Amino acid sequence: MFSFLIISNDISFSNCIFQTFCTMGTPRLEIDGRIFLEADQGMKHGWIACQRIENINDDYEEDELIEINELVPNASFYLVEGRNEKMNFSNELIMKMNPLHKLLIDNDHGLIADISVIKNKIKSNQDWLYSTE
Repeated sequence: MFSFLIISNDISFSNCIFQTFCTMGTPRLEIDGRIFLEADQGMKHGWIACQRIENINDDYEEDELIEINELVPNASFYLVEGRNEKMNFSNELIMKMNPLHKLLIDNDHGLIADISVIKNKIKSNQDWLYSTE
């Protein structure tokens, strides 16, 4: 199972992420605003979900939040979680996203980087999900 955060200040980012999920399959919008998508063959072949997180302050040190807010003012945080099995949903989501605004990815292992850096890691077959830098 994987999880990472997407950090954006695009007020329409929820729509953007939903549209990206639509390019990967048929997502389900759940009552709490969570977007869920499973592989065509079912969850055992992989799944991915995304949900906006309202209170993130407890998950970051104060200096990290200052740095994030300098890079992405008025940031919103989105938790992405799932399982890569036959479908590599984590890489597919990142590669299909073309944000109009600044977008950071936090893999929760020490790497907080612009989406372009993550895309380059994917293209170079580097692990970004569990990378510490």
